[in-house]
Amino acid sequence: MPLHDSSQGKLSTEQILTDGCGLINEAALTKIYCSGIVALAHRPFAVQIRNGGKKGMSMQHPNDTSIIPCIWNRPSQTKINYPSPLGRAHRILELLSPEHVIIPSHLTKQTINNLSHNGVPHTVFIALMKTELEALIQPLTDWRHSHSMVTVAKAVYQAGRIGGARLQRVAGGSIKALGLSRNFHHDGVEGDVTPDGDDITDLGVPMGRSKFSEGPLSLYENAYELILAGFHPLTLEFLYDKMKNIIKKAMDSSVRSFRIRVPESLEAYILPGRCCHISGHDELIFICC
Repeated sequence: MPLHDSSQGKLSTEQILTDGCGLINEAALTKIYCSGIVALAHRPFAVQIRNGGKKGMSMQHPNDTSIIPCIWNRPSQTKINYPSPLGRAHRILELLSPEHVIIPSHLTKQTINNLSHNGVPHTVFIALMKTELEALIQPLTDWRHSHSMVTVAKAVYQAGRIGGARLQRVAGGSIKALGLSRNFHHDGVEGDVTPDGDDITDLGVPMGRSKFSEGPLSLYENAYELILAGFHPLTLEFLYDKMKNIIKKAMDSSVRSFRIRVPESLEAYILPGRCCHISGHDELIFICC
């Protein structure tokens, strides 16, 4: 169904800066959740979808209570104009990603450049970079006590995003649809897997291993399993060399793709429009599914 107020006229191309945000009713969202094709953790409130040459975010319709799945699209969501009637292949709904929240949020390169051009001194970012590097390296190099290796193992797990890597191997082509990719709003852009926070428990999924030694192929997983097995970098040169490489890679990655962590914050996608008639002018509503 089209979703456009004709009285507002047609916007020029240069004024349309996004894919647009359409609407999808509760029946359609429930059908996606219950389909069993993608194992979503909960019924989503908003989804990024592609269907019939149209692509973009669609959030739950605030009023529709129909039991028939429906989607309302805006003109800006149309990427390809297919002739009518649509073929079966063009009527398949592709779920690209559900809504998801990332905690904490970060200031990216673009945001930092924006702040810099608006007068924030460079010394502020230099100090923040130093703080971020110290916070990154300190838990990877605290080898003084035997019990401190628990913290080192956790730091290796997070630096290598081992949990996310294992999930990627299991999810395969469903990585975006399961909401495991950070940058899901840009097709063709390789996004980072959402970090696993403080959870360092074994996920119980197959790992990439050498067919000869049966050791993990990943540098991070290899070091992580050696630490869990009780080895120490100061007594095992093999592990020491791996930790040295991990620290170097962590520093290079941090400097190359620098992001400033913002404490007590979260990152989510903002969708325009009134939501269930509870948001007014200049109001932002956060809906926790």
